[in-house]
Amino acid sequence: MADALSAGWIARKEFYGYSSSGYVPTTTMSLYQGYWFAALEDIELLVTTIKGPSPPSPSPSLIKEDGLLLEITASSGKIRATFGVGLMDNAEEGLDEKDSLLPPDPEGGDYISFYTSHPEAGAFSRFSRDVRRSPGLRQSKEFEFVVATNLTGEMTLSWDPKEIKGYRAILTDGARKIDMKRASSYSYNSSSGQKTFRVELTETPPDPSKTTLLQNFPNPFNPECWIPFKLSEPAGHVEFRIYTITGQLIRTIDCGRREGENVKGGNKDNNIDGYACYWDGYNNKGQEVASGVYFYQLVADGKALTKKMVVLK
Repeated sequence: MADALSAGWIARKEFYGYSSSGYVPTTTMSLYQGYWFAALEDIELLVTTIKGPSPPSPSPSLIKEDGLLLEITASSGKIRATFGVGLMDNAEEGLDEKDSLLPPDPEGGDYISFYTSHPEAGAFSRFSRDVRRSPGLRQSKEFEFVVATNLTGEMTLSWDPKEIKGYRAILTDGARKIDMKRASSYSYNSSSGQKTFRVELTETPPDPSKTTLLQNFPNPFNPECWIPFKLSEPAGHVEFRIYTITGQLIRTIDCGRREGENVKGGNKDNNIDGYACYWDGYNNKGQEVASGVYFYQLVADGKALTKKMVVLK
């Protein structure tokens, strides 16, 4: 099963088991238990037994993706379901690998379904995670999702406000608006069985008191770009590191010492004040890099901040 997941034969790497609290993502199977997955194409699935300890979990990515992914949990008693909503620079407006399929409602028993609809996906139209491309600073994106259940009584939506960094998040049920950075939950009566919500996400300006790495411009670019940044305090040594999508370091740019008090500069169209690093699109060997996605990392006195950029030729 782990091989089928990693090969991408199973839709968006989603494979679920079922417990008393609802569907639970898993990579192993046990006797006399039920499971659900969606196959993207015709496959022959061979199930074998494994003796010994379970295989280790995959190691985390070398470099964390930039953006916001906010998980919201709907719960009533012991039954719960989770929905993820987010903005990322490298996400697509439509369906991509960052979106997650939702299993069908179980036959019999209590359930909560927490999802958004994508009719263009065909047979699999309900998704438990919706990630879209970030619209840019001070721009907003609205997400609509549904909580459906056969339970009656109080239903609670909960989230972690600490996850909402660099964004404004407003939850609305059509009548009330909740600032998700100031509250951590919202409750309502689920006797109606189904309720629609919306979340509006807005990227906010960076805190001027903190060291900040901004998006390069232009992006995508060919062959050169500027990378703006701000420093909260003087840095004895500032450098930029350029990585491939696999995490290979291909270029180091030494920016020397920089004072913490930022100077006017950068791109007026992007309203950037601060410093900017220039990259000519070449690696440390003097070779022009190919088209693709790259990471750029600001390192200032041991602190590191990372974002993504695209070379398009």
